[in-house]
Amino acid sequence: MVSGNPAADRLSTARAKPPATLTSVRLFAVLPLPPAEHPGAVLTPLAGESALRRIVAAFAPAVQQVLVVAEAGLAEQAGAELAGLPAETVVVDETADCALCLTAAMPVLRALGASHVLLADHHRPLLPPALITRLVDALASGAELVVPVLPVTDTVKVVDGQGSITSTVDRALLRTLQYPHGMTVDRLAVPGLHGATTVLGDADALAVDLPRDAPLLEAIIACR
Repeated sequence: MVSGNPAADRLSTARAKPPATLTSVRLFAVLPLPPAEHPGAVLTPLAGESALRRIVAAFAPAVQQVLVVAEAGLAEQAGAELAGLPAETVVVDETADCALCLTAAMPVLRALGASHVLLADHHRPLLPPALITRLVDALASGAELVVPVLPVTDTVKVVDGQGSITSTVDRALLRTLQYPHGMTVDRLAVPGLHGATTVLGDADALAVDLPRDAPLLEAIIACR
């Protein structure tokens, strides 16, 4: 499991050990839709397709199946919305948070024989194929945990208790964290990102608030 505070997680780019064979990777994706996060927004249409369908369709060429974890009402809607795609819904209680959604997905993943997982974020409905390919390649090369990152381009300042600027942070070593996160099934249950391998992210994989940001995403889609 990943933590909810990317800034607190330590990342490294240590060289991964290659697996015995590339065919040993049996990859699935998990999309948690915690009820407390108002995940029904994933049904928002974006240029003719819902955000949910776009997320699952982006994973489809790379994974065996996508597990969509949601409360019963949304799970039923998701099942209908994802007709024809390699997706399965996993039902959780209406009080489930992200951690409980992942806990519910674990036995299903094991029953399906999953070795690796791509963990999605429903706030990021645009998943460029090249980004997914970079994650898959890193897992196939032996990474136990891999996350996409982008260089920080904004100026970052340190302030004191009164809000006065005291120094400028060297942004050369700073990165912004994105999703999906790739990992072994066993690593899904481990909080934090310590020791994660990083790959180049993508500006299109931005976090948004739907339906408010639908026009922005539709503009990005139109430019592709």
